[in-house]
Amino acid sequence: GIMTAAQLGPLLLFSVVGGMLADSFDRKKVLLTLSVQQAVFSVLLAAVALPADPNRTLMVLVVLCIGIGNALYAPVFSAVVPVLVPREDLSGAISLNSVQMNASRIVGPAIGSLIYARFGPSWVFLLNAVSFAAIIVTLTRVTLPAAPATGGQGLHRLLEGVHVARADRVVGQCLITIFTFSFLSLPFITQMPKIASTHLDIAPKSGAYGFLYACFGLGAVIGALSIGTVFAGASMPRVTRRGLVGFAVMLVIFGSLRSAPAAYVTVLLLGCVYFAVITSLSTVLQAGPDDAVQRLLDSDPDPDAHTRRLAVLAARPDLESKQEVWDAFFVDYSIPASRETLVLGATFWRPGQSELLAPFAMRYLEELRSLKGGLLN
Repeated sequence: GIMTAAQLGPLLLFSVVGGMLADSFDRKKVLLTLSVQQAVFSVLLAAVALPADPNRTLMVLVVLCIGIGNALYAPVFSAVVPVLVPREDLSGAISLNSVQMNASRIVGPAIGSLIYARFGPSWVFLLNAVSFAAIIVTLTRVTLPAAPATGGQGLHRLLEGVHVARADRVVGQCLITIFTFSFLSLPFITQMPKIASTHLDIAPKSGAYGFLYACFGLGAVIGALSIGTVFAGASMPRVTRRGLVGFAVMLVIFGSLRSAPAAYVTVLLLGCVYFAVITSLSTVLQAGPDDAVQRLLDSDPDPDAHTRRLAVLAARPDLESKQEVWDAFFVDYSIPASRETLVLGATFWRPGQSELLAPFAMRYLEELRSLKGGLLN
């Protein structure tokens, strides 16, 4: 219980801080730093676990540090996804993100159980540390878009998020559902070894248990993929509601089983509905704040609020968003000359969007001949 709290507890406390980091600092540098931090502490965990009777207090502290790193890393990584893909591909991108996370639930137990049985736990932790090398190398080779500048910093950005969550019913309900679902439902994963040994006569340190957990991971992959494929055109709120009901039913069945063969099938379906819910909720949450932003804009007395909203919109890698910002400049002439205008220009011309921006570059040169207001007014 204490080890689980050290591993997952930071998600409740530090995820908000991770979101602030994503909005305030270079995301690539933050992701690299946190990846290195988790790799270093994974090596340290391998060293702590090496003795036959390891220091449990030190082990909990090291796991806590890894948990904090993961809690800070996850929001930053999630914040990158919506600005890398067009809005219409968002559900597919979120699905793939969930797939790559849950694929480790399939491969991990199979590899980990073999290494654990032959060499002990220390080598499992060491292999986990080595796996971060792939993440670090990948991050060094990609260009990530900077956080859209909205004028707010630090605590102000956090309060902006709270304001949106309070003002928008959909966003608020999504956050409450994710928090409640994770807080009350996530513990069943940590209880699976006990359920397997008590109800299914499966030893937690056996290959049979590794296969059981791999079935859960496979179901999670299928559930995550279904949101971006089978249910891509469906109503995500409806998918979420039905998924919650399905999860409750499958969890009751899994907890009642006393047969190992039936448990393998049931836990696969349980993983499927579990991550279908998580992925659909994430899709609704990341795709749905636009109406909330508009309502806040209408009620915000700050004269620069409209420009800040366009600055966020300008960073999106889709033609519709770019066109709306362009029209505000060169058609409606609704952008006053101010410091925020310079921020807006910087977010429009984004690195890594050259193909999308090429037509706008030519149009800009044409507009210079007859420009009567807006940015150069």
